[in-house]
Amino acid sequence: MEETMSRKHHLLRVSLFCLVVLATSAGHAFGAARVTLLHGKAKIRGRMGSSYRPVRVGTVIRTGDRLRTVGECKLEMQMDACITVRLGPDADYTLEQLDRAAGAVLTVHARLLTGRAWAVIERALHMRPRLRVRTPSAVIGVRGTTFRLDVSERGDTDVFAYEGTVQVEAAGQTV
Repeated sequence: MEETMSRKHHLLRVSLFCLVVLATSAGHAFGAARVTLLHGKAKIRGRMGSSYRPVRVGTVIRTGDRLRTVGECKLEMQMDACITVRLGPDADYTLEQLDRAAGAVLTVHARLLTGRAWAVIERALHMRPRLRVRTPSAVIGVRGTTFRLDVSERGDTDVFAYEGTVQVEAAGQTV
């Protein structure tokens, strides 16, 4: 009788642990981002050069995937629980790297060829997020901030920091 109760308690603890793990990781594919908002049309192409396919809310974006927003589309993606990126109209964005390293560092590298992107990077107790975005004319590195990038058809880049600090490298200078 006592052994049966002990097994039930152990099974209950294991079940609760699994529920907690699933709840904290729900909606997040390891090493990937997920589309959480979509107004308009967007398309995605895998890193192996496959053809573009439509994006929907819930679409998983993996390292090497290229996203394009069509016309006045707005698309938002979540990376773990601490980095949110929103793409504006006619954006051309590639997720180049998304890694979780030892010491709870979340590193995201992306490329924005054209269009507009906003990012919110929130520090969390369990995670130290870092985001680097390359454009044709600059490299922008951020930690714990809110910022926007505008990349023109010619590749010119404008950076707007709403909160925190943004480091910009362009033409051999760092600002």
